[in-house]
Amino acid sequence: MIIMQITMRKGFIVADSNKPGPTYVAPHAAVAFYKLWDNQDHGTHYIAFGLAKNGGKALISTITRERNLGIDFFRQEPIEQLALENYVHFQENPTEGTKEFRKKYAWVARNSEEHSFKSRIYNNFWTDIKKTEGPILFIHRQFLNPIRHPSIIDVVPFNFETETKQAVQKLNERYSNLFRSLFPFYKEMFNFKSKWIEFKYELERVSDFNIKLFEGKKPLIARRIRKFHEKTIRQPYLEITQKRNFKGTPIKPIIKKDFLSLNVPILHLEVSEFLSKRFPEIAVHLIRDLLKEIEKK
Repeated sequence: MIIMQITMRKGFIVADSNKPGPTYVAPHAAVAFYKLWDNQDHGTHYIAFGLAKNGGKALISTITRERNLGIDFFRQEPIEQLALENYVHFQENPTEGTKEFRKKYAWVARNSEEHSFKSRIYNNFWTDIKKTEGPILFIHRQFLNPIRHPSIIDVVPFNFETETKQAVQKLNERYSNLFRSLFPFYKEMFNFKSKWIEFKYELERVSDFNIKLFEGKKPLIARRIRKFHEKTIRQPYLEITQKRNFKGTPIKPIIKKDFLSLNVPILHLEVSEFLSKRFPEIAVHLIRDLLKEIEKK
């Protein structure tokens, strides 16, 4: 039985099996304050920790990715001037008016001291990742919505592309029966989520609970449900995909500069929230098998 050694750092936890193996990184595992469902990768802490129990270590974020409150470890470090200049925009509108900055950079800061403080935490996080001698896997959550279907895990390899493609094909064949058995529950979860969102809009009809936040959005939910059902009729299955929904763009410069010389598989994995919330143990099993197949090549 492996007993994990837990080290608490500022902004993240390191869970080490003290056995050689991969480094599993959950950079968005911490809580969210502005957009709970958007900004928290539910279940990724469990998946990363579960994978590390078999060998290697897990780095799990404990600080929110919302830039004015915390740090997004899966983005690039901003220069001080950018961090200070953009702070006011995040204070005024942290979820809407800062899209271009959020795509690329890890934090904003109210002053030089805060910028330096966040920079130290961020660099400690990446320094711990660099200490690895094994593969590096970044574990994320992808939303359950029509755009993502039929992807149950979207795999983005930064290297070993051919090996990864072959491994993905093998796993889709190996687990086709499992994916078929999961499909009804997957559809059920989507329908429940859509009905839950729809119910929020119904609350507007209650006189003492007028939710202006949801005004005018109800038709979008109906369209979302229709699109999902159209897609599942055309594609009545689930599968592991490769670079279908994600490209790993935010940290490509970091990987290219500091990690490709390691010559180990480096993967960005987007696990469907269907798995990360309801069946994280299955996600652990699939990811473990995927890595085994890649390393066979």
